[in-house]
Amino acid sequence: MKDKYKGIILCVLDVIIVFELTLLFLVIPSVKRINKLKDVKELTYEEKSALISEVNNKYSDKVTEVNDRYSKEETKINEKYDPDIKSVNEKYDKLMRDAKTKYETEEKDLLDKISDKKVEVNKEFMRNGFSKKYYTLYDEQKALESKQSNLKSELDKEVSTLETNKKSELTPYVINKNSLIKQNDINKANELDMLETNKNKEIDNINKKVDNTLGIILEVLKIVLAIVITLIPIFYIIKIYNKLTKLHNEVEESWSHILVDLKRRSDLIPNIVSVVKGYSNHEKNTLKSIVSARNKVVNSDTKEDSILNNEILDKNIKKIFILNEKYPELKSDKSFNKLIMELKTIEDDISISRKEYNDKVLKYTNTLEVFPSNLVAKAFSFEKESYFKTSEEENDNISVGGLI
Repeated sequence: MKDKYKGIILCVLDVIIVFELTLLFLVIPSVKRINKLKDVKELTYEEKSALISEVNNKYSDKVTEVNDRYSKEETKINEKYDPDIKSVNEKYDKLMRDAKTKYETEEKDLLDKISDKKVEVNKEFMRNGFSKKYYTLYDEQKALESKQSNLKSELDKEVSTLETNKKSELTPYVINKNSLIKQNDINKANELDMLETNKNKEIDNINKKVDNTLGIILEVLKIVLAIVITLIPIFYIIKIYNKLTKLHNEVEESWSHILVDLKRRSDLIPNIVSVVKGYSNHEKNTLKSIVSARNKVVNSDTKEDSILNNEILDKNIKKIFILNEKYPELKSDKSFNKLIMELKTIEDDISISRKEYNDKVLKYTNTLEVFPSNLVAKAFSFEKESYFKTSEEENDNISVGGLI
C-alpha cells in the first residue's frame, strides 16, 4: 500500500511539473499579451482612414524633401566637375579643328600644285611627246599625289592621338563624377526605402488597433493548448490505470472460477478416499498423502501457495488411478465409478478455467511490460500474476474408460 501511494505521489509530481512548464512558457505569456491587446484602443474605420491618410501625407512630404536634397547634391557634383570636363572637351575640339584646318590648307595647296603639274605634263606631251622632260614632270606629279595621300593618313593619326589624350584627360573627372553621383543615388534609395518601411510600420500599427479580436483568439487558443498539454498525461495515466485495474480484476475473476472448481475437487476427494479405503487397508500412507495434499490446497493462504499445492495434489490424484489398477474390484464399485466420472468432469472444468485464467494473465502481463504502460504499472505497484501451469503427470492422458 505504501508503494502504491508512492507511485501516486510521483505521478502527481510529474503532472505538476508539466503544468508549471506550460504555465511558465505558454499560459502566462499569453495572458500578458491578451491584457496588452485589451489595453489598446480600438479605432473606427473613419479614424483609421484619417490616421493612415495623415501618415501617407507625412511621408509624402518627407519623400519630396529627400528627392530635393539629393537633387541639389547631384547639381553640386555636376557644377564641380562639368567645368573641367567642358574645358577639356573645348581644348581638344579646338586642336582637332586646327588639325583639320591645317590639313585642308595643305591639301588645297597640294591640289593646286597637282593641277598645275598636270597642265605642264600635258603641254610637254603635246610639244615633244614622251620626252625625258615629260617623264620628269610626270614623276613630280605622282610625288605630289603621294604626298596628298600621306597627308590624309597623318591627319587620321593626329586625330586619333588627340582622341586618346582627350579620353585620358577626361577619365579622372568622369570617374569621380559618376562615382559621386552613383553613391548619391544609393544613399537616396536607402533613405527612401527606410521611409517606406517606417510608413508601413505605422500603417500596420494603425491596422492592429482596428481589430484585436484575432490576436486575442490566438492567445486564448495557446492557453487552451497549454491546458490540453497538461491534461493529456493525466488522462493517459488514468486510462492506463483503469486498463490495468480491469485486466487485474479479470485475472482475479478467472482465478475465482478456478477456486470454485478446486473446491469441488477438494470436496470430492474425501469421498473417493473413503471408498478406496474400504477396499484397501494396505494403502494408508498413499491415502494419507492424498488427504494431506488436499488439505494443503484447501488451507492455502496465497494464490502462489494454492498453485504449488495444487500441483502436488495433481500428482497424488494420479495415485488414485494407480490404486484402481492395483485393485480391480474397485472397477465394479458403482459409487467409485460415479465419483471417478465426477472427478473427470471437474478436471475438465479446471482445465477450461485454467486456460481462461492463463489467457487473462498473459494479457495482463503484456500490458504490465510494454512501454509506456509499464511506467504507470510500476508507479502504482501493479504486480505480476502467476500462471496456473499443469504438472507433467497431469499432462499424461488418463483414460477414464479404462478405469471403470
